[in-house]
Amino acid sequence: MILMYSQQTAAEIATWPKLETKEDAEAYIHQRVSEDAVDYIKLMHESGAGLMVKPILPDIKLQEAVIEAAHAAGLVVVAHALAHDDTVAILKAGVDGLTHTFMDKPPTEELIAAYKLNNA
Repeated sequence: MILMYSQQTAAEIATWPKLETKEDAEAYIHQRVSEDAVDYIKLMHESGAGLMVKPILPDIKLQEAVIEAAHAAGLVVVAHALAHDDTVAILKAGVDGLTHTFMDKPPTEELIAAYKLNNA
């Protein structure tokens, strides 16, 4: 599937961080804390399940590295995840809450348990 974005959307996406390693995650969080007055970090954890687009789902180990670095810096970490399985995975990775959450199937006991892990 080829995704077509407006020039404005493509320009915004181009500014998103390109993290690949734990070291990238740590450096990014350090940069955010030292340069900006940030209160939280928002992760995108989106496989596109149930949607017409299929973005690249970030590696959960990389997401965990961002969460760990952000928590070490005293930041809250929230996530966007519109699929049930993505929501469970990112909750288990340690986020503090969701900004947008699943819509592809009803809640499960596994999901409820994942929300309770971190009092999300």
